Amino acid sequence: MSSNSNVPNSLRAFGINRLNIKIINMSNYNLRGPLPKEIGNLPNLIQIKYRNGFLNRVPKEIFLCKKLRFLDLSENMLTSIPSQIGNLKNLEDLELNDNILNSLSPQIGLLEKLKKLDLSKNNLRSLPAQIGLLKNLEELDLSGNILSSLPPQIGLLKKLKKLKLQDNELNSLPESIGLLENLELLDIRDNNYLNSLPKSIIKLEKLKKIELSNNPNLKFHYTLKNKTKTFDFIRPPPPKINYTNYYKNQLTGVSVKRPNLRFLDLKHVRNKIANHLSNSEPGTKLPSKTRNPIRKLVRKIKQKSKTERFEKNMKKSINRVKNATKKPNKPKSPNKPNNSNAIRKKAGNSAQSRRTNKN
Repeated sequence: MSSNSNVPNSLRAFGINRLNIKIINMSNYNLRGPLPKEIGNLPNLIQIKYRNGFLNRVPKEIFLCKKLRFLDLSENMLTSIPSQIGNLKNLEDLELNDNILNSLSPQIGLLEKLKKLDLSKNNLRSLPAQIGLLKNLEELDLSGNILSSLPPQIGLLKKLKKLKLQDNELNSLPESIGLLENLELLDIRDNNYLNSLPKSIIKLEKLKKIELSNNPNLKFHYTLKNKTKTFDFIRPPPPKINYTNYYKNQLTGVSVKRPNLRFLDLKHVRNKIANHLSNSEPGTKLPSKTRNPIRKLVRKIKQKSKTERFEKNMKKSINRVKNATKKPNKPKSPNKPNNSNAIRKKAGNSAQSRRTNKN
């Protein structure tokens, strides 16, 4: 008897005709019932995709699939995930977005090979501290929940590259976020209660993009502004940040000295900075200064000529001042006659006149 004949009818209803199947995609069958328990009898299964199936609970038999790497149960009606989730030691991608989850089992921390975790658009109010045990996690999507804070253990995710926290109720971020040494994307848009950023954010040296729009109460700590002079996240040398979004904030200053900045979003910025930088829609490309080497050379020549003229004028001014303050020469006094010689000469003339008269 072939293996196909051993497939239960409950599995055949989901389009499963072989027991050695590796990938199951049940999203296209428009099914409304629960997953069959017999799914745990598929030993080679590595991927399950069951989206938009009105699933309200996960059968425990699914956690018997030890080789499972990809599990997509998004767009269902799940309220919780059983603790047996920790049995899927080989799981690398877990998609649970668009459900109504209100809690997350601490056993999630046992998924040491997990690289991507999507929990967006649920009703999560908090995260277990065990989430910091996901040492291989590279992408974490928590957007669209009602989180008010993050556990400090979030800083243990050393390989994390993308952290999405959009549309929550966060009022602050933990200082440990500065330990995410490989973080490239940080999305904290639409958090109406967020009023500050941790100073440790300047340690994120690999950060390429940060989304801050629609945070009307967001202000920056004085020491943070004082440390970097303006709103600049990374300490020198500057990072290769090519996109920055300042949508709906209360900034008082922005550094425009970003050599790699291509896009700048300043929409709805209603303060001092609006007088100096334009309000533009997200994605607006700003004109950049030319890097033409000829123009650069011309500027240098003009500057040199201007400097030479300045030095020459300064020398002339100095000489005029010196001439104006120079003492005038004393006029030569007329030669005064020698009185003794004049008397002798006069006496000699008188004697000569008397001798002449006698003769």
